[in-house]
Amino acid sequence: MRSLQSRLTLGLLISLLLLLAGQWVVVDRMVRSAVEGYAQSRIEHDMESLLAAVAFADDGTPQLTSPALNAVYNQPLSGHYYQLRSGDHLLRSRSLWDEALADSAIPPGAARPFRQHGPGEQRLIGVTRGFEIQHHPLTITVAEDLSPLRTALVRYRVYFALLFVALLAGLIAVQRLVVRRGLEPLERARRELMRLEQGEIEALDERAPPEVRPLVEEINRLLRVMRRRLERSRNATGNLAHALKGPLTLLGQAADGAPEPLRGELHEHADALRRLMERELKRARLAGGGGGPRLDLRRELEPLLDTLRRIHPERPLAFELRIEPGTTLPMDREDLLELFGNLLDNACKWASGRVVVSAETGDGLRLAVEDDGPGVPSAQLAALTRRGTRLDEQTAGHGLGLAIVQELVDDYGGRLELTRSATLGGLCAEVRL
Repeated sequence: MRSLQSRLTLGLLISLLLLLAGQWVVVDRMVRSAVEGYAQSRIEHDMESLLAAVAFADDGTPQLTSPALNAVYNQPLSGHYYQLRSGDHLLRSRSLWDEALADSAIPPGAARPFRQHGPGEQRLIGVTRGFEIQHHPLTITVAEDLSPLRTALVRYRVYFALLFVALLAGLIAVQRLVVRRGLEPLERARRELMRLEQGEIEALDERAPPEVRPLVEEINRLLRVMRRRLERSRNATGNLAHALKGPLTLLGQAADGAPEPLRGELHEHADALRRLMERELKRARLAGGGGGPRLDLRRELEPLLDTLRRIHPERPLAFELRIEPGTTLPMDREDLLELFGNLLDNACKWASGRVVVSAETGDGLRLAVEDDGPGVPSAQLAALTRRGTRLDEQTAGHGLGLAIVQELVDDYGGRLELTRSATLGGLCAEVRL
């Protein structure tokens, strides 16, 4: 679908073409009419001069008593011609040389305009009128070559066409500039939406023109509604989990006094409910999706690494952060801690002594957590992100960590890749956002 600017430009182009084409037709006809009217007025003037100078000899031959006309009528093929006919007698201008104008005698008082080809294929315009002088019938024909005027008219058309094109290009350029400036509030709103997605702002600027302000206000209202719904959902899930803790504890205490094998079965069901509750609590935090302030990655990860050192005091783990200072991530803080918490906890369980966390920016954001543990065979890598899958039952856990990471990455429109670390040899969990 074409953009608004393209549609408006196309509409203006069609309108201008129709307008200017109509103007071209009207102006061209007016100019042509004016040119031909000017030629007709000169013809009528010359005819009056001829009529005033004409006289008849005794034998009825018409003749001019004085050189009443311009010398151009004496120049051969000059484009200005006259012809006087009285009965069988004919008087022609020297400019006709040895040719004659096609005419015929008409009664006195009659007039007949004409267009015809003259000497040298000239395109003539003229008029023939009938008179009666000294009781002699007289037909006077005066004609003028329109070729010079038509040449000037063609030159005018070329100039008008060039002016037409320049005016059209100028108007379209001005219109595109006006439309671009007029659509600037929408472009600004689009940039703010990108900043909103990146977490740089929490709402759109409502200082917009009246035509755009309702849209911006509606987007901000929807953002507030979604945040309230998200908060209510998280609170409801937390309240439900808190409410279930008490009954689960009582269930576990009651199971301790039950005989075998009922005791083991009750403990198993209570643990299953507890794992389900923990899983749903974590899933409730997967709805962050950005929109808040950007988080400084190093600042958020350093306390998390200190916590992991305390969780695994029996293992001297060395953590290495390969993250440039100032690297930020447009992600909800709970989601960030959930993402790296699961990846780092998984790395700590399997690492021999070294865990590397790296971040690279460029075409998106690349996050990687690598360890120097035994790694995972390539054939089993795809199974790691399935909920409840554990490749080693002797290691503590429920098989939910990487599955939750996969759900969280999917929620942010990213991609999780599990490979063998090229530098450390263990598992490499790479997240691309």
